[in-house]
Amino acid sequence: LGILFVGLMGLRWGGGLCGLLSLLLMFFTPRYFGHSMNNLKDIPFAVGYIISLYYTVRLFDFYPRFRKRDVIGLVLGIFLALGTRSGGLLLYPMLFMYAGLFYIGLHGKQFYKFRAYRKDVGRILAVFAIIFVLSYALSIALWPFALENPLVNVVDSLNKFTNFSVAVRSLFGGEEVMSMMLPWNYAPTYLLIGMPLVTVLGLLGYLVYICIQRKEFSLISYFMLFATIFPVCWVIYKHSNIFGGIRHLLFVLPPMVLIASRFWSLMLQKPASKYVKYGVLSVFLILFSRPVVHAIKNHPHEYVYFNELVGGNKGAYGRYEADYYFNSVKQSCDWLKGNVDFSDGKEIVIVSQVPLIVSYYFREYPNVKAIYSKYYEKYAKNWDYAVFGNVHVSPFQLLNGLYPPEGTIYTADVDGLPVSIVIKRPSKLDCEGFEAEGNNDYAKALEIFTAYVQTYPNVEEIWLEMSFASFKLNDREKQLQYANKALQLYPFFSTALVLSASAYIDDGEYDKALIDIGKIQKEDRTSKWGFYLRGLVYFKQRKYNESIEVLKNILDDERALLLLANIYRINKMYGDAIHYYEAGLSDNRNNVVALSQLADCYCRMGNAEEASKIIMEVCDIDSDYVGVYEVLARVAIMLNKPAEAELMLSFCKQIDSDPELFVLRAQVYNMKGNLSMAKQMIDKALTLDPTYWEALELQQLYGQ
Repeated sequence: LGILFVGLMGLRWGGGLCGLLSLLLMFFTPRYFGHSMNNLKDIPFAVGYIISLYYTVRLFDFYPRFRKRDVIGLVLGIFLALGTRSGGLLLYPMLFMYAGLFYIGLHGKQFYKFRAYRKDVGRILAVFAIIFVLSYALSIALWPFALENPLVNVVDSLNKFTNFSVAVRSLFGGEEVMSMMLPWNYAPTYLLIGMPLVTVLGLLGYLVYICIQRKEFSLISYFMLFATIFPVCWVIYKHSNIFGGIRHLLFVLPPMVLIASRFWSLMLQKPASKYVKYGVLSVFLILFSRPVVHAIKNHPHEYVYFNELVGGNKGAYGRYEADYYFNSVKQSCDWLKGNVDFSDGKEIVIVSQVPLIVSYYFREYPNVKAIYSKYYEKYAKNWDYAVFGNVHVSPFQLLNGLYPPEGTIYTADVDGLPVSIVIKRPSKLDCEGFEAEGNNDYAKALEIFTAYVQTYPNVEEIWLEMSFASFKLNDREKQLQYANKALQLYPFFSTALVLSASAYIDDGEYDKALIDIGKIQKEDRTSKWGFYLRGLVYFKQRKYNESIEVLKNILDDERALLLLANIYRINKMYGDAIHYYEAGLSDNRNNVVALSQLADCYCRMGNAEEASKIIMEVCDIDSDYVGVYEVLARVAIMLNKPAEAELMLSFCKQIDSDPELFVLRAQVYNMKGNLSMAKQMIDKALTLDPTYWEALELQQLYGQ
């Protein structure tokens, strides 16, 4: 239907040749036709868009008469567009704009004399009102959210779509970027390299042509240019969160094709010389043949298409999204059904990032179960086969022979490049390792994983688990070693970068940690781990202000709240510290460290009663936690009970690595009149931490 109306619009604009070229170019626009295989929103929206554009033009072709068929066509076009996506609201100002320009063209420089031309103004506004009411009512009739508040919720929906809050990992220019971080040129680049070159050159040629032949610049040409260019400019201006290649802008392809068709029809009709005409025809046919060959060769995966500007699909592979709509998963599932016997009734588990799709294709096999996993978490699940598209696979792996992975038994290809795969699990030894991890037996898990990588060394997920197990076993050297192994296979593996950065932080190698953190945040600037680890590095470096600024980006993160609280506590801003401790503990009151630090803040503010209450909470959770005795000792000191404080500190007498304990011991000795021992305790505290503020204050108080 969309292709038909592109042809009709071409016929209306430029005659029979333009209409024919429009039909052909639209049919062989791979990214449009290919999306009709499974895209339930963007194609209907694009169809509604071009129908609306066509009937907007036709509405005024018989002015001052408005034909019923044109009014009904426009109402139905807007209904299809707006009923599919709230972006259809754009069609109302476009209709108003076209009507206004038509009116100006009708009356020329005297158009502003509205009283003199009130019949025209009234007639145009009346038909606009009729179209608006009918199409809007139809559009929201099956839209419950819109029906709740018809005048507000549709606009609200458009605002949410324009500023879509969910970030999706996207491959653009060879880098994995979260969709909210994509550069301004994402949309125009995809239009430039994702459309057939015959259309791209036709569009650019027409822009040059109307600059030379200004008579060609008519109301229709302006309208088609606006319908193509404005949405792209609006997306750039609003920094809209678009992803999945060109799919959110499929609706601009029909007018783009129309402009190109108009250019090529003019070039084929205008030249007086038959040799020039034959030359233009030859160029057109050569350019046109490329998408035709691609469509025939790769059906039904036409939409995985890139033109010659980027080197075709081979040049774009690993640099731009390929089968982002998982069209080829059907082909992989069909192959699996034809080559594996599922008739014995034994349960077969298939893992995929699109399990609902896989389940549908296996709906006639009750013994087949499809489960979900991200591509880089698949081995943590127990499965027999895997069906994965190459979406969200690292470009490093796509371009360096690490995809398809070991165990792949089938690939669905476009131009010889795998876009989805079938994997048969080579071994289930790793399942035993994951089971051991689940039972907190990290030593056993590490032993099993070590045996596994001897046979299958290129599984980055297993190296990651080995790093994690080493972290749990407090083996920082192995943690870093195995994390680096994972990163050799997948340089931007965010979880491995977290483990690597954490190991560097623990070793005091903050510059190396910041390099890893930079990689995390380059890939995802909203990463909570990225903000937290950067804040932790600054905290360790005693750059407290910088740490606070970073951590305030993730105030919904418990770790960040507790680290902020600790920073304020260290800087004696106990009121702020209490606020952040309470916020960080709101969902988990079992954190004995944070609870003890909260009690310490109340104690330092002179509120011994509240401190004691919180200490009782800690004792109920873990009565042996050493922090309890530190706070109880501080409470006793505050209440001038040196004997009680000394008793509390006696439970910590074996600990000689905590400067705060030495500060408390110094205060007890001072209360007992033993200033010499108090000074010795302060010296030991400063040996452990020369910048510990409380020890420095007592050193001044007691004298050198």
